[in-house]
Amino acid sequence: AIKKAEKLEDTISFKVDFATVDKRKVSKEFVDSVKELVKNPPTSGDLNISDPYSDRQKYAASKVILQWYDQDKRTEIDIPVQVLKIGDCLIYALVGEQYSKFAYKIRNASPTEKNLMVSLAHGHESVCYIPSPEMFLPHVYESTYYSARYEPDSGDRMADKAIEIAKDIY
Repeated sequence: AIKKAEKLEDTISFKVDFATVDKRKVSKEFVDSVKELVKNPPTSGDLNISDPYSDRQKYAASKVILQWYDQDKRTEIDIPVQVLKIGDCLIYALVGEQYSKFAYKIRNASPTEKNLMVSLAHGHESVCYIPSPEMFLPHVYESTYYSARYEPDSGDRMADKAIEIAKDIY
């Protein structure tokens, strides 16, 4: 299938390490509002993904939100970061839906020109968006408490760990 395939001389190698990130801090009022929504769920209307701020959308996520922000008392989370080297190609496996800024950061610091990034890896307990810090703004859905569960610098911490691993194994 590949016309100009080349035999690889190097062996395959990989490494998994962890980036410690801070869990997002929320107010007691936010947690109380989610608890109130659970007690008094919306009763009518369609669940429409095009309106992520609706009470029905928030209610659909409320069980996970309460588990994460109310029951889970950790303030820091160890996030797995994996880099796989096949020949002269590096494959980066990171949790969450990473904003492209972090892929560019990794690519620009990579010891090779051949890079692939895999998001939503590791089946991690917290599948969420990993927005860039400048996107933590009001009314940006991906940075709401419902969508981004780590502090704004978390994506950079994960990318920095990926770069560190890449340079170690390349």
